[in-house]
Amino acid sequence: MEVVLTPKFRSAAKKLRRRYRNVTHDFTGLVHDLRDGHKPGDRLQDVGGAEVYKVRLQNTSARLSKRDGFRVVYHVGEVAITLLVICQKPRCADVQPVRIRQLMNELGLT
Repeated sequence: MEVVLTPKFRSAAKKLRRRYRNVTHDFTGLVHDLRDGHKPGDRLQDVGGAEVYKVRLQNTSARLSKRDGFRVVYHVGEVAITLLVICQKPRCADVQPVRIRQLMNELGLT
């Protein structure tokens, strides 16, 4: 299955790359898992019935645990998997279902 990175995801990853140089490498493993048909992470509720997951990734640049690493939110569609959000914990607030639905509406994923 094809994995698509949204412009907002790319922008956030680019900003994180300034501080954590391995961020691209850290989420590349996730992309390979998604292409192989795996769906890691926890399925989110309250996003309008869409298949949306939140997964934790280790930040290898900062040597933090998965708990303090990155969060990635992705949408599983019929044709492609779309990476919606990447942020670094604990600096980012939890991504609210309202924000996820808004991103999905902007991208025409609903």
